[in-house]
Amino acid sequence: MNFLQLEYFIELVKQNSFSKAAEKLGISQAALSLSHSKLEKEVGYPLLEHHKRAIVLTPHGKEFYKFSLSFTHEMNNIYSEFEEAKGIYNKKTVNLGISHSQYHANWLSNIYDIYPDMRLNILQMSQRQIQEDLLNGSLDFGIVSGTKTLPQLNRYLLSSQPFELLVLASSPLANRNTIGLDTLSKVPLVALFPSANEHRMIDILSKELNFTPNIVFEGSSTIMTELFHEGFGGIITCAHDKRHYMRYPPKYYHSLEVLGTNIRYEYYLQWAEHCYLTKYNRLFRDYVLDYYHLL
Repeated sequence: MNFLQLEYFIELVKQNSFSKAAEKLGISQAALSLSHSKLEKEVGYPLLEHHKRAIVLTPHGKEFYKFSLSFTHEMNNIYSEFEEAKGIYNKKTVNLGISHSQYHANWLSNIYDIYPDMRLNILQMSQRQIQEDLLNGSLDFGIVSGTKTLPQLNRYLLSSQPFELLVLASSPLANRNTIGLDTLSKVPLVALFPSANEHRMIDILSKELNFTPNIVFEGSSTIMTELFHEGFGGIITCAHDKRHYMRYPPKYYHSLEVLGTNIRYEYYLQWAEHCYLTKYNRLFRDYVLDYYHLL
């Protein structure tokens, strides 16, 4: 078994096709099939099964795929570290995964003023996918909401904020600063469409408080914001998120803190514990932590 066989196997799984993987790798399909046959013989178990036009991992294949990703990632870390030490390797792109589409902070744009050569590649995906990609090296960092994490990941809490109900300043609720469950359950709300990649704040809160929210509309962020300003309903949000829905100066809006819950909306910066951090990875990490006064 060698490193090249593992790389071939990983690409084969990613492409889900011998022909596509061979084309991607720049080798013949026969060479790829031979390499895979030798790999399965050395491992002692079948790693792939054919189902119609697709290939799927066997139970042993799933475990071996995780091993292959971890091993090749570690080898690439070693290679990058030595290349950077020799001044040959200088990767300037930082791959960042975010679990919330409304996440935005000033440093996302301000960081370019400090490091104009840095390139941020930002992808939205589920928390689970972010953590998997951090471990296999596809991502450098992740910003995720929620407290669930994996022991192989470093995690720093960036912000912890109470849940809020955002209403227009003209709303009858604008004369109060807090809201309890009895009142909240009757308030018309507008919300984003449910998504497998993102936990909506309204879902987190309703699960914690065990109530059914009075959602009168679910849709895209654009239409949701339009209906909010038309007075159709309020929005469950938090301090860092609500600015996305505010078209006018803050005086035209009012926020009420939701009472009765011990949970807060939290988001974290995560990266793989044993991953080699390039120069620009370290600059990015330290800049973000310093922005949140964590250094």
